[in-house]
Amino acid sequence: MKPIVTSLIAGLCAGVLTAGAYLYEHEAPSIGPVRGRYVEARSAAVFAGACHFNGEVGSQGRDAILGWHLVDGSWDGVALAGVDIVAAVTSSENLRDGAARTSVVYLDASLDDETRSAAEGWLRARQPETVGEILTVRDTDVHVSTADGNFVLVAGDRIELVGETLPDRSCCKIPESVWYEPLASGLGQPLVGNASVCRFAGDLALPAWSHTDQNNVFVSCFRETCCDAGPCEGAPAAAE
Repeated sequence: MKPIVTSLIAGLCAGVLTAGAYLYEHEAPSIGPVRGRYVEARSAAVFAGACHFNGEVGSQGRDAILGWHLVDGSWDGVALAGVDIVAAVTSSENLRDGAARTSVVYLDASLDDETRSAAEGWLRARQPETVGEILTVRDTDVHVSTADGNFVLVAGDRIELVGETLPDRSCCKIPESVWYEPLASGLGQPLVGNASVCRFAGDLALPAWSHTDQNNVFVSCFRETCCDAGPCEGAPAAAE
């Protein structure tokens, strides 16, 4: 291929990536691919020294709390902007080992039937391996937010998660001490967070657990488009 053509193609690709990143961080239509924020807490430290990791990997890390805040996009023609989805997930083994998962999903009770159905449909279609077998979908008070490095995730009286991303970005400086990857798909570059409150009260076959004051949280953005699938800031400066 001639150098001038190669340069032209490279320039066009760079333009598409830049435009895609701008649309993600700023405004995008409320139809089409879903984008938003993601928070995940594990029942094991995701960022720790080798001894800490080895002490937990065989007996802990079987449970997780997941939360999506949908900033924009739609499913089956229904706009999902502003919808929050929370799931509690469990497995018979550490979740990093790939054993079968079961989950309970929580949606906000204020959603109308059409939006509720679309949100559930999106989750089942886009994150089937993430949540595994969904035992039930409950309506309750649900809230997922990330702002200024802080995160909050609530699902009724069952789930409460509060904390902040590591202020010194140690997870970026010492990546070899990040022992896990987030469970969800479509994420940007995640940041590790420390949970000051992290509890799940249990539900159906899912056991209760807590893992407080641990570096056991991932915070990231997510998007379904492939054109702007590069890294994105895990802890946005302000909530959308």
